[in-house]
Amino acid sequence: MTAATQVSETLALMARFRAAALAAPGEASFHPVGAMIDGLETGVLRLGADQAETVVFLTSGIHGAEQWAGTACQLDLLQSGALADLPKSVAVVLIHAASPVGAALGRRYTEENVDLCRNFLDFTAPLPPPAPGYMALRAAFDAEPGQVTAADAKIAAYARALGTPALYAAALGGQYDDPQGIGFGGQAPTRARELLQSIMQTHAAGAKRIHALDYHTGVGPYGYGSIIAMQKGAALARMRALYGPWVLAPRDNPPPGFIDVTGHSTDGYQALFPNAEVLAAVLEVGTLSQEEFLRRLIAEHRATRTHGTFGNHPDLAAARRALVDFFTPADPEWRAYLLHRGQQAFRQIIKDIRNERG
Repeated sequence: MTAATQVSETLALMARFRAAALAAPGEASFHPVGAMIDGLETGVLRLGADQAETVVFLTSGIHGAEQWAGTACQLDLLQSGALADLPKSVAVVLIHAASPVGAALGRRYTEENVDLCRNFLDFTAPLPPPAPGYMALRAAFDAEPGQVTAADAKIAAYARALGTPALYAAALGGQYDDPQGIGFGGQAPTRARELLQSIMQTHAAGAKRIHALDYHTGVGPYGYGSIIAMQKGAALARMRALYGPWVLAPRDNPPPGFIDVTGHSTDGYQALFPNAEVLAAVLEVGTLSQEEFLRRLIAEHRATRTHGTFGNHPDLAAARRALVDFFTPADPEWRAYLLHRGQQAFRQIIKDIRNERG
């Protein structure tokens, strides 16, 4: 694969969403990224009530390399008719390609090298310090080509001593010191975050209840669709009532391999709508192992440091293709389950809305 191949595949996904949105009986809008890569855009389709008491946001591509799966779920809901008969005073807003540059590059990160799901912080307050695990492995994560063997040995020793979840937390928990480092959460709101917030505020002004579902892949057992709920206490109980036993709650009773993170989108959505009930969740459909994810993520990070964010070296393209393939297995059974789980999660949301109204 070349860099141009990944860009063309992403543009094809955007064209499919654009065509479906323009054909739908709703309000479509499109937000170009700018001059970085021609044709990239975040697409929006609103269906349902104009003045909605309840707004359901279905968001794809928070992590760019996961874009294919989110697009598939959104288009499946549209084409199946699942969005055709919404309850009164309910709007559904599809937000397609929240991080379009990340999707086009085949990266988990935005064009600023920021993990968008670590960027929802109040940047007027002091930023969290780097986790000790990140600091211990920072040089190993950033290893240049001649240093990889020794760096990988250090990373492997860390995992043996403390476990893969600790390594996962060190790489992905969120750090705010090194703009070129792995797991960077930013030092200000990214362009993608600002656009996402603007879209949500535009479409949920005055709403009393907001459902937010971000589509993700790669976390959890292969072909199993978890609902990641970052809430605690009464808010978590509400999420469990909504989504049932699929809920995993990293901040309440962390299961193996799940970590708390800073700057999560759930926290951002709740802060954005302080006067509404916000029911924010992440649909995660598992793929391969944590160990394999970390191997591919670190390899892509190192290749980017060596060849540049917008580079076109074959090694960089190969590392990014491996990462994209991790998030979207070619297995047709996995892909069929992804769509099933996307439909199921949406039905759970609609059932909850109807139940709340009696």
